[in-house]
Amino acid sequence: MSIDVRWAGAGQTVIIASLPPAWEVEDFEHARCRIIRMALSVEHPIAVILDGTGTRLPASFISYATALTRKGPRPAQNIGLYVIVTPNRLVQSMYHAFLRVQGAGVFANRLTLVNTLEEALALIETEHRQTT
Repeated sequence: MSIDVRWAGAGQTVIIASLPPAWEVEDFEHARCRIIRMALSVEHPIAVILDGTGTRLPASFISYATALTRKGPRPAQNIGLYVIVTPNRLVQSMYHAFLRVQGAGVFANRLTLVNTLEEALALIETEHRQTT
């Protein structure tokens, strides 16, 4: 099932990737490539929201995420903050355990987790106000 990737508004400062209930690593890789292309289409800083509300992680996602954190510099340097939205406590626990064991790699200090899409948008707005 494909992952919906879109600009959050006409200002093109936030990309939202909405994960469906069931998806595979290949779907995520296609969405990641689309996010990079969209980010490279603008010159100003942007943020990315991965909305995982109501989704499940594929079994192979942890090994994929491990490889992704080691890939080197972000391909789109104008991507600032990555926000993962999930109210799922198990996913939140896995996220924190992953960061303790693996580290954030290329996403260090730029990756955060929130419970709702509204929290994600508020966090991005706060960060934007602090940097301008």
